[in-house]
Amino acid sequence: MYSPQIDPLLIRPLYHLGKARKQPMTALVSELIFEALIARDLPDEAARHLDAARFKYASNVHPERKAA
Repeated sequence: MYSPQIDPLLIRPLYHLGKARKQPMTALVSELIFEALIARDLPDEAARHLDAARFKYASNVHPERKAA
């Protein structure tokens, strides 16, 4: 399994956002990555794989943030 390192400069903002949202950082990071991916024009293969995650994460995406 691929385990990328998060940029150390992003750890504290992520920690505090997760704490404010009462959400584990792992769940927060996954949600933020999902939001970033759905906002992009992905290659077909990437889009197909993202569809599998859509059911899990789409309900967590906040409408006010999707428009931004």
